Amino acid sequence: QVRIKAPTFVVADNGAPLIEQGRRFDFMLAQSIFSHTGLDLLDRWLADAARLLEDDGALAATYLDGPEDPAESGWIYPGCVRFRSETVVAMAQRHGLRFVPLDWHHPRQRWALFAKPGHDVSWIGEGALDWNVLFILAGSVGLGAVVVTSGLADVLAGAIRYLSAGNLLLV
Repeated sequence: QVRIKAPTFVVADNGAPLIEQGRRFDFMLAQSIFSHTGLDLLDRWLADAARLLEDDGALAATYLDGPEDPAESGWIYPGCVRFRSETVVAMAQRHGLRFVPLDWHHPRQRWALFAKPGHDVSWIGEGALDWNVLFILAGSVGLGAVVVTSGLADVLAGAIRYLSAGNLLLV
């Protein structure tokens, strides 16, 4: 089934080239990306994701919750930054995305779904969602992923390429 849908794998530091090409994704993944961005990059990446997602698409992403927003801007690595949940919710809404907290395990970060208005979030209320179910859901609609190039990202990207049946976006 993967060959039938002809998935592609793209490495980019922002969505501009894909937006210019008219690319669209059903699903995107950003694991440990927003924990290394200032408010400026978080805002840009949510704006790009909103433009790249299909009308019923969604972005699953992690972020670090904290009492204050970061003063830093740009890419902050190897350091990490925290955001107030209210800031992340407001930013998502500004870009037409619904913010839905996800009860997924992560050793330090929080998972959230940034969903376009047409995305059916009823599957979230049906119990805990694990990675196996995520890949089944993503494979059924075509998967696009946003991850950063690192050791973990390479492992995730390999698994996603193998398991997905849609287009992949790798940042």
